[in-house]
Amino acid sequence: MRFIFSFAMCILLCSVTFEQNSAFAQDGIDQVVKPELRIKSDTVFYKVIATQFKLPFLMDTGVSGPFELVDDGKTFLFVNRCGLVTLAELNEVGFHLLSQKSLPNSKSVFCAGDTSDPQLIANLGNKLLYGVKGMKLDVARKRMFVATNSLVDNRCLVVKVFEYPISFSPLTIGNPKQIFSTDKVVQGYDNSDGCPKLETLVPTQSGGAMALDDKGNLYFGIGDFGSYPEAQDEKSSYGKIFVYNGESTSLHAMGVRNPQGLYFDLASGTLFETEHGPKGGDEINDIKQNDNLGWPFSSYGIDYSASGLDHFRPLPGEEKWGSHDFGKKPLFVYFPSIGITDLTVITPQSMFKDWAGSALIGSLKGNSIYRVKLDNGRGVYSEPIIDLKQRIRFLQQAENGTLYIKADPDFLFVLQLDWPGVRRHDADDYNYASISDKAGSCKVCHLSKEQAGIPNIFGMKPDSMLAAFKRLTTSTTANQQMVGIAKGLSSDEMTGLAKYFSEHPSDNSGTTGVKNSH
Repeated sequence: MRFIFSFAMCILLCSVTFEQNSAFAQDGIDQVVKPELRIKSDTVFYKVIATQFKLPFLMDTGVSGPFELVDDGKTFLFVNRCGLVTLAELNEVGFHLLSQKSLPNSKSVFCAGDTSDPQLIANLGNKLLYGVKGMKLDVARKRMFVATNSLVDNRCLVVKVFEYPISFSPLTIGNPKQIFSTDKVVQGYDNSDGCPKLETLVPTQSGGAMALDDKGNLYFGIGDFGSYPEAQDEKSSYGKIFVYNGESTSLHAMGVRNPQGLYFDLASGTLFETEHGPKGGDEINDIKQNDNLGWPFSSYGIDYSASGLDHFRPLPGEEKWGSHDFGKKPLFVYFPSIGITDLTVITPQSMFKDWAGSALIGSLKGNSIYRVKLDNGRGVYSEPIIDLKQRIRFLQQAENGTLYIKADPDFLFVLQLDWPGVRRHDADDYNYASISDKAGSCKVCHLSKEQAGIPNIFGMKPDSMLAAFKRLTTSTTANQQMVGIAKGLSSDEMTGLAKYFSEHPSDNSGTTGVKNSH
């Protein structure tokens, strides 16, 4: 049974084949982006692999815009910071651009210094920090929500949330309904002109995170714009979590600083939130109606020393930082900060079965995905999963557990198990990553014809191979290294290996592009 050892040496992923979705395609568009590289990592439980794509057709410049899955990892909807909407498909070749159009009210999206005041443009500094902050797609109800910076009276920066009717065959976006806008006046700033001077605000603290619950209610987070008093003022629109029920918007929770991720976990019925702390104190929270998360009176972080900016300074006698004596305590805190961003909670049907119920977290400073073990309402520990060398903004999880990761400015990663039998975009099809550089080690011993008692595994019937696996797991006489390898395979992995080799009766070359028979 030496062939088992070779299986461990050639950790295969299996291929998936899709027909291009012509119903979504737009005439005159034919752009395909192939994978650039693959990054591997070993975790305590699993070996994982991330496939990297660079998507220049999104026209993301500097800071990534949000994205959503249209149909569980085959078709994707992207919105860049300036409101360009892109529909793209991922198949075994790469990403195919299907359709593009701007939001119908793109003039309401303030990005890249869009204003008639040239002096203001010159004073804005990093204009890439403005624009679309968040997006949430509700495929079942054919609607899309977008949170974006917007200008009022050509000088007052606010955050607006819009609801758009949307369909995909072809891509059609209807006129929006505005469901929310923040106030023009922001406490702690000079509002003598009716609102703060735009160049003095902190656009990085706009928030923009969004989530849908099982009833179709939309939750969205608004940051404090760098103004400490706003988050604890019930009449203020800043530093809050709101909920929209399809007809009206109401306050859901308060005392937040800068919400980066919102995720409604269907299994537990819990709304999770991630937010940037000050210097240290990045938080993971579970949020219930009427919660007060304590900011700025409580934070495990400490203040930045930003001299000359009064709104960055603690209000004397009110804040007590470095502890959390006021408001609801977070589930988990990062200290020092990782630049926490989006999150998702691993579902029971995920390929990462041992991680079910844990949260996966993105990071800007850490450039990594982290797994936070959640247990009885608290975070127990954080495990670095993979370092992607890019600033991570947004996460989406497919039904089978494949994680799609959007990073600055226009990178997209596909994160999966680096092991045979793993499902990727469809539960009935196989996924592979670079078969050519892995299958070569298998054919060192297992050739297309049996030699010196080493079996030909290509074309072996699945039942026979599965029986061989099972015999090894209970054997007391076989090579114990082989026995250990066999025992380390899950039933899904055994099935995947058996199916793969049964479908390739003459393949001993390790070539790529092998297609599934489904």
